[in-house]
Amino acid sequence: MTSIQTLQTDILVLGSGGTGLFAALHAHQANPDLHITIAVKGLLGKCGCTRMVQGGYNVALAEGDSVERHFMDTIEGGKWLSDQELAWTLVNKSVERIRELENELGCFFDRNPDGTIHQKAFAGQTFDRTVHKGDLTGIEIINRLAEQVWARGIHRLEEHRAIELIKSQDGKALAGVLMLNMRTGEFVMVRAKAVLLGTGGGPTMYKYHTPSGDKSCDGLAMALRAGLTLRDMEMVQFHPTGMLAGPDTRMTGTVLEEGLRGAGGYLLNGNKERFMGHYDPRNERATRDIVSRSIIYEMRAGRVTPNGGVYIQMHHLGPDNVRKLFKGMVERCADSGFDLANDLVGKKVAILGAAFKPDSDDVRDSPALDIAAQIQAAGAIVTVHDPKAIVNAQKRFPALNFAEEINETLKDSNIVLHLTEWKIYREIDPSKVKAMVKDAIMIDGRNALDRELWLSAGWKFRALGRSQIG
Repeated sequence: MTSIQTLQTDILVLGSGGTGLFAALHAHQANPDLHITIAVKGLLGKCGCTRMVQGGYNVALAEGDSVERHFMDTIEGGKWLSDQELAWTLVNKSVERIRELENELGCFFDRNPDGTIHQKAFAGQTFDRTVHKGDLTGIEIINRLAEQVWARGIHRLEEHRAIELIKSQDGKALAGVLMLNMRTGEFVMVRAKAVLLGTGGGPTMYKYHTPSGDKSCDGLAMALRAGLTLRDMEMVQFHPTGMLAGPDTRMTGTVLEEGLRGAGGYLLNGNKERFMGHYDPRNERATRDIVSRSIIYEMRAGRVTPNGGVYIQMHHLGPDNVRKLFKGMVERCADSGFDLANDLVGKKVAILGAAFKPDSDDVRDSPALDIAAQIQAAGAIVTVHDPKAIVNAQKRFPALNFAEEINETLKDSNIVLHLTEWKIYREIDPSKVKAMVKDAIMIDGRNALDRELWLSAGWKFRALGRSQIG
């Protein structure tokens, strides 16, 4: 039998993106005596999708803007399908969160000459409200959050992959998580009084995708197996501008940020003609869903580049200006042999998000929970915000906006403030843990959710593949 190491913690946070780090910090703030542990597949602060976000964080700060205007941009961009209560929370909390990021956590965003926060243009907006740090905003936010986690002595399980949520012996609550130490190959059982999921999505089953390679939907798969509800799985967001660097490099599909189009970049088809005006009066500043479909229409009509996509043109804005405003994008293109400031760069639609139902009755009514179900999907997109709202940076970093809601959820359920009063951890059935270990050894973990969906469709898995039932 494979040996299983056992650890104990009060709160176990799965995932170290904006959701996980903010939740851990807020839990520590509520009760510094708690033993809080963050588990992450890679190294804390160096992996995941929040770090990969380039463009910025939408918030209504400037004179002439308002949360009501931000709200309407979000709702209209989502074709009125969004959960309006969540959207309202998003746009209101973003104002508080940007202040917390700067004043308490040490983030420093780009400024105007008068010292106010600079906000740049993004597609799908009626006002320039994107707060940013150059074009590498995610790095700034994650670095500062990680520093605060280290400074507060919050415990870390780095290079540990969650395999299964472990229910208590009576099946009424969570008792911990089965994990795999990726350094040693050993299984680890972490017993916890509360488990927070911040594992993200990750449609890495697509050929071209933008999430980091470790995003395999395993958090969604674990939630599904634990009885939580997935929803709107067809609402995957398509980012319109992924780089086409050729078939032999993993740079193909990496995002060239929204701000390029927001600043006035042109999309050209293979005939080097602007085409967005044929599809939307906002041209290149239409929302991502519209731009993505427009590119597909051009591709299907055969008006493609030699690499099979379309071009983006920036040099008409002035090469020096492009280098100044989009230093990271210019360097990324140069690494692949393109000159963004002076030439055309090939682009293709790439994939961003997935979907989860965090406010389901399963979460609210069942003690199986101890889950503040704010799950981040694909870095820029957080599924706590209705995934039907496919609306560009209106959903940029919403995990940060909902971090306080996570904390309030824990307070309401008397977890954070009274967790240390629980004298014992919930009992676990050892035979079930052994069965989990046996099953985990046979699973191809590259896309955990894919396996669950095949099973639900009537397939069974063998050690070397799958075969259909009946």
